[in-house]
Amino acid sequence: MRSATAESGHLYGVGVGPGDPGLITRRAAELIASAEVVVYHAGTGRTSNARAIAAALLAHVKDDDSGASLPVLMSKREQEGDRPPVSPLRFRRLLETTDVEDLFVGLRRVLPLLSHRANVVALANDVVNWGDLTRKRWAYAYNWPQTS
Repeated sequence: MRSATAESGHLYGVGVGPGDPGLITRRAAELIASAEVVVYHAGTGRTSNARAIAAALLAHVKDDDSGASLPVLMSKREQEGDRPPVSPLRFRRLLETTDVEDLFVGLRRVLPLLSHRANVVALANDVVNWGDLTRKRWAYAYNWPQTS
């Protein structure tokens, strides 16, 4: 079986079945994982503000840092002994948000702490796909302080 990698400038339609991540095909998972942007339908009769919220957040980004994910930037210390721009408590509160409206409020407050710097593609993707998997990925990417 050949590996699937999304090519820039191409649109791929991927069926994800009933929505259970355990039932998605390996090829679909590879395409989604390698895509720069992932969009999905909100469903009949359901509204999604995620794209509008992502656009509103992106308006506050002044410097695209395509080299690092948002949780990495939030926990990056300039020097040993410095505090991270986003405290573990504030980051934990972001992880506890269950909807994109609350996430918007939290991230709107975080962006100035990062000098309005973020990976715009990753930020948009994470907001649009906000859920348990994104929160888990963020929790592993954040550089938590060592406890003794």
